[in-house]
Amino acid sequence: MPCLYIIPLLSDSPPHLPSHLQLKLLGFIMFWILAPLAPLAAGALSWLGFTASGVAAGSAAAAVQSGIYGAFTTGVFSLFQSWGATLGGVAAAAAL
Repeated sequence: MPCLYIIPLLSDSPPHLPSHLQLKLLGFIMFWILAPLAPLAAGALSWLGFTASGVAAGSAAAAVQSGIYGAFTTGVFSLFQSWGATLGGVAAAAAL
């Protein structure tokens, strides 16, 4: 579980065995801090043009794709598109 390495070790346990306190802290951060930001992130990505159906025509994302990447998108662009497609459902569910 590499994501646990972002939390400083709070005990003498080895890094590959997170303590009970570290797991509680990670759960707290994910539930109370990151989860409420998902609809905001989805809105921002949608506004930029990263939608559930792909890159929106005429958007900032489309301009970046055509000007820089072309058909060979990688890295951050692909990550944003993945998040835009995934978080689109989160934003729709939050709006209900």
